Amino acid sequence: MTTITGTFSNGAAVVPGKLVVTLVSGTVKDTAPKTVYLPKPIEVLCPSGAVPGGTNLEETETKNVSYLFEYFPRISTSPDVFSEDQLSPFPFYAVVPNIASVDLADLAPTGYVSDTLATGALRIARVIAGDPSLASSIGGVNPRGAYNNATAYKRGDIVSYLNRAFIATQTVPFTGFVPTNTSYWMELPLEPSGSLVLGSSAAYGAGWSASGLAPSQDAVYNILETIQTSVAAKANSTAPNISDANLTGTPVAPTATNGTATVQIANTAFVQQLSRPAWNVFANADQTQNTDNYTVIFNGENLDTNNAYSGGTFVCPSGFSGFYLVGGGIYLQNLDTNQRVIAVELRINGSFYRRVGEVILLANTGIHVNLSTQLIPLNAGHSASLVLRTFGTTFTYRAVAATTNWWGFRLPI
Repeated sequence: MTTITGTFSNGAAVVPGKLVVTLVSGTVKDTAPKTVYLPKPIEVLCPSGAVPGGTNLEETETKNVSYLFEYFPRISTSPDVFSEDQLSPFPFYAVVPNIASVDLADLAPTGYVSDTLATGALRIARVIAGDPSLASSIGGVNPRGAYNNATAYKRGDIVSYLNRAFIATQTVPFTGFVPTNTSYWMELPLEPSGSLVLGSSAAYGAGWSASGLAPSQDAVYNILETIQTSVAAKANSTAPNISDANLTGTPVAPTATNGTATVQIANTAFVQQLSRPAWNVFANADQTQNTDNYTVIFNGENLDTNNAYSGGTFVCPSGFSGFYLVGGGIYLQNLDTNQRVIAVELRINGSFYRRVGEVILLANTGIHVNLSTQLIPLNAGHSASLVLRTFGTTFTYRAVAATTNWWGFRLPI
């Protein structure tokens, strides 16, 4: 038998009444003296608000059978009259444990009419729940407070670190691995207080520095709106500090497309492309020939803005189609014993474009020929060159290096 004890109180005073205990189903005591216990209510008067001594019930823990416990407060005496209404936690079902004595307060309601959770198991669960070290040793989550680098942690331990919650994932205890080490910890989407992480809505300011908090979309939106408004105001401002700004360092601006004619700022790249490409080349050695259709070689460069000139040919770069102004001069010398005619032709893409110079030379004489300045159209990839013509006549002549040069540049039209 198990002795039942307990006191009934409303917090201010004891509450006299009547305790009624009923087996949910019959049970049998199979030890001497063998007894059959029937599901008949047992009434116990509690005039002092406490279970009177000597109130014994057959334990049902080994039989896995519940009792129904009811308590009816007394509302008057002489004769005793009891309320039909019960106060929480009554009525409730519980198994009477196989121990010498148990208090009603320990027979907490299990919530089950059938005995799927025995009182013995409930007692064990209460012991575990009341001892964190025991709860930690058998598994489950175990709140450990703020992370300490010297403390040993293992699977299920939860710590707070950098305003975040982390749970240990290793079954073998470890020390010295900070919670941001994903080999030992997993971050929980919770604040240390237990609320979901939604991001801090605190306005941008010094408090953001090293806070460890993620800003909310609202906070980010507000600061971006502030920046956008400020930039727009400055861009449209006519205040002296904008229109009369004294820029220092190496400020940059977008390069306008070729041909732009607006109030847009022109950077150095745009200014250079107005006259690009340009060349001024010369011959650095005499060129003695006896053949017709000889392309003059200008292998010395005073100017070649974008490496478009090579040897005796200029090639129009991509993006610089347009009109080019070209000119120059060649010193021609007749080395033959007879009078000869030498002409200078300007060719585009290897085809005749225009004769830019012609001279009749007496035997063993020379003269500087000024080439007529020409305005020529060139498309990207087209070439321009100067060719000496003897019109099929074979004789020896020379282009003297000292005064032989050729120049050209693209016009900004």
